[in-house]
Amino acid sequence: MRKVCGKCGELKWLTEFYSDRARSDGKMWMCKVCARQQKIDMADYYKKYRQEHKEYFRKKYKEYKERQRLKNFNKV
Repeated sequence: MRKVCGKCGELKWLTEFYSDRARSDGKMWMCKVCARQQKIDMADYYKKYRQEHKEYFRKKYKEYKERQRLKNFNKV
C-alpha cells in the first residue's frame, strides 16, 4: 500500500512511514525522511533559541535556586 506524505506531498510506500497507533491507518502523517529532517531542524531551532535567550534562562535559574534555598531553610 501507498500513502501521501503530509509534509513533502510525495506518494510513498507504507514502510517509509513510522508507526503511530493513534492514527487510523497506523502510520505517521509524514514520512521517515521528513520526520528526521524535522527533528534536525527543531534541534537547531532550540539550540539557537537557548543561545539568544541565555540571560533570561540564567536569571530564571538563579530565582529558582533562591526559592529552593529559602524553602529548604524554612523546613529546618
